Amino acid sequence: MELSDTSSDDTVLLGPIESAVSDVFPLLPTYKIKEVLELLIRAGVESVADLKYVTEEDLHNLKPIQRRKLLKAWSTRVEDTTPSELNHQLELGMEDFQLVGSVASSESSSSSPGTPTSLKKHWVETFTVQWNKMPKNLSDSLKKCTRPSPRDRREMIRIICDDIMKKNRNPGRKNLAIISKTIVDSYPASFRDDIGGEVIGDGFESVLKQMENRINNLRRTETYLPGTSSLTSTSDDESSEQKPKRAKKRDSYGCQNWQPKGLPEREDETSQKRRTLELKEMYENEDKWDEDIIQMNMKLLYFTIRTMINTNSITLIGIIEEYPFLLESIGMMSHFHELVGIELMPTLSKSLDTKGQSVMHYLRKVATKKPALKDVFDAIEVARAETNDLTPEMPGLIWLLTCYFGEKVDTLLYLSKVSISIK
Repeated sequence: MELSDTSSDDTVLLGPIESAVSDVFPLLPTYKIKEVLELLIRAGVESVADLKYVTEEDLHNLKPIQRRKLLKAWSTRVEDTTPSELNHQLELGMEDFQLVGSVASSESSSSSPGTPTSLKKHWVETFTVQWNKMPKNLSDSLKKCTRPSPRDRREMIRIICDDIMKKNRNPGRKNLAIISKTIVDSYPASFRDDIGGEVIGDGFESVLKQMENRINNLRRTETYLPGTSSLTSTSDDESSEQKPKRAKKRDSYGCQNWQPKGLPEREDETSQKRRTLELKEMYENEDKWDEDIIQMNMKLLYFTIRTMINTNSITLIGIIEEYPFLLESIGMMSHFHELVGIELMPTLSKSLDTKGQSVMHYLRKVATKKPALKDVFDAIEVARAETNDLTPEMPGLIWLLTCYFGEKVDTLLYLSKVSISIK
């Protein structure tokens, strides 16, 4: 992809401008991002500050909604960017990207004004999946548009990830997503997700997840930096002559807040003890449970609780004795939200609405051969009749899946019969 020099002798720093596009659309293919960059340069954009003057007409290669998203994000971004932050962005652009317009003197002397200047190709642009290296059984499945066996699929992921690691030891989710989309788009019928013949997804997320897991496994043999969960790696455009850069600190196991850096503002050891005591006293009397107070205190105590858990400074029983609400849904959900950044119950409800019925439909078919599943379906129907709503379906689906995979249900759910006596 080439960008035309339409800004005479002015210098255009592409780094920050490209980030302004990719930050809004992290999964947008690299070639598409460069098309947008070309349009922006032609429109006269020379820095991030100029993005506020861009109109929808300047981005005619994007869909209408994409244009509006970009313009809205840029207007906010430019308004919130201080002069010092803008200078920092320009410095980053100088380090990582070539200049368009002010080309090196050796190039400019041999090029007439307006000669296109090429961006350095990103490794993912030149990466190709070597289908000829795949197992014969997998190749046959792809030709027949049938789903490969799990074994062949794992072998495919292994081969592709080995090739990726030769290009870049730290490929990043964004680039893996581009490759995953290429794989699925090449053979959509073979990689789509289905249950009992019913399609429930295009397969993109499944392939991406397998690739991420494989890359993580390959990198486990490398040396970790102290205090981080990521590995020493070079930048995306790494070369053998570059020195390794220190990896940024990341939280473990996909959590967004595995171990906070310190206590919340205006909190100290005394206030933490007071909040802990307040929750323990409230726990003793369920009639006095105040959901707002419990959630607020659990959030403010999060640093202290995570420190105890991660340092093993106290036994699990000791933690539960100190913070009994961790075993209650209100405290558990609060802690989970701080740890992972996901509202668990709304997310489960949404998944149940979008995917639950497909799974239930499949399990109903299987229930004819598995009496245990039929018993669960009967129990769900009884519960639905009693509650007169769909509330029992969420725990019921977990119960069904547990039975389907042959697990013991009492390891996940506590089942009991509730009786009410009316006087």
